[in-house]
Amino acid sequence: MRKWIGKYWLLLLIILQPFLDIVAYFQYDSTIGTMSGYIRLLFMIIIPLYAFLTTKRKKKLLILMGIIGCYCVLHVGNGILHGDNGIFQDISYLLKVIQMPVLGISFCYLFKNEKYKKQILVGFTVNFLIISLVMLIASISGTGLYTYDEYKIGYRGWFANANAQSIIIVTLIPFFIYEVIQSKRKVLILLALIISQIVLLANGTKAAYLSLFIIMIGIALYFIIICIMERQRNKKTLVLFVVVPLGLSIISMVVYPITPRYKMDTYAEGKRTEENVKLNEKKSKLGDGNMSLEEILADPEKKAALIECYRDELDKNLVKQFGVEVVLEAYGWWPDSYMLADVRMKKRINARLVWDESDIVTKIVGINFEKLSKNDLENDYAAIYYYYGYLGFCLYILFLLYFLLLVLKTAFRHFKKSFSLFNYILIMTYILQIGLAQFSGAILRRPNASIYMSIVIALIYYQCKNVNLKKDEQLK
Repeated sequence: MRKWIGKYWLLLLIILQPFLDIVAYFQYDSTIGTMSGYIRLLFMIIIPLYAFLTTKRKKKLLILMGIIGCYCVLHVGNGILHGDNGIFQDISYLLKVIQMPVLGISFCYLFKNEKYKKQILVGFTVNFLIISLVMLIASISGTGLYTYDEYKIGYRGWFANANAQSIIIVTLIPFFIYEVIQSKRKVLILLALIISQIVLLANGTKAAYLSLFIIMIGIALYFIIICIMERQRNKKTLVLFVVVPLGLSIISMVVYPITPRYKMDTYAEGKRTEENVKLNEKKSKLGDGNMSLEEILADPEKKAALIECYRDELDKNLVKQFGVEVVLEAYGWWPDSYMLADVRMKKRINARLVWDESDIVTKIVGINFEKLSKNDLENDYAAIYYYYGYLGFCLYILFLLYFLLLVLKTAFRHFKKSFSLFNYILIMTYILQIGLAQFSGAILRRPNASIYMSIVIALIYYQCKNVNLKKDEQLK
């Protein structure tokens, strides 16, 4: 049993992830954290330790982990020196954020041969099937959550965080499709493409809906490039791998009016339009209608009337903390109902106002999470910038960019050698993850989603290293 676990530990780790998410769903209201959270924290300790014990490059690994550790000490130390409340809450959140780079670096040292790649492909495929099955069972039994539970729109099953779940699905689907393509069974490939489309449409998030087009068009584009490069036109290949994905993309556009995404967009649009009419009526009373914003702000009476006009429209907690005028100025003095209803914008404004009140050291190492926890930012890059300052943000972005630069360097040196379907899928997934970190904002700070990103970047490192080594051996 020990030998088997030692051989397939990565596969077991991957397949365990959806079950940990289901456990977290049923323990979501726990005041002391979930069992899943503690298990993931344990993994974040054990995996780097295992990498350190098994690698010959211990010094480099220690340096990389040391950089992360030193930053953490600076961030937490600054909070303690300022007497900030919620230090333990801040540390807990920090551990969630550093999981991705810590595990990513560790996996780079652990992925040494093809067996790990095979385990990842099997694990990702199994996880996608498990998640799809859970969504189906939860939907039929009526025991799961909707993606937008308040409006009963979209499906996510027994998974607590809708945004993180959509990113996990988007990450798994390209590898699921790749693994089925390797079977060379046309019926299975067709079914895999259709199932992927259905799951992404059913999820209901904008991230899942838009990613559907990127994935399907991306697959079609790869096989078009291959046909051009090899100057071969296999009609069956073109139909299955070009026509079908593009056809599914067109169908997804046609059926948009009956999708959960449409329902959510329509609801939001209708509500905002109605609110905007009422807001414009209030603003029309400020002057004769010909006054510019500059003229209104230059007139003390008109400015006071403008502030009063927006008093009840602004978030009460922001107004209580910073004052009406400060908050309204942060919105640009003249926000419409769409801006006021934008929760993400409200949270960014809250973070910026807290940031403006912070000293230079705090701006370098970041704001204590407790100060922003009631308005936790929904975009990952903005969150890392405000929570972890100039230094933390730069370190994180450099880490992400390193793997993109590694890909570009390898492709530039050995394009034909590196241009394979697996590598294409791998890079497409990584670009989707980087984009969704801004667009959806639930990957860099959500351990259940970020572990998949850790595996993807380690695969990128392994593939690039493998291509370069093979080319160097040929040159010798």
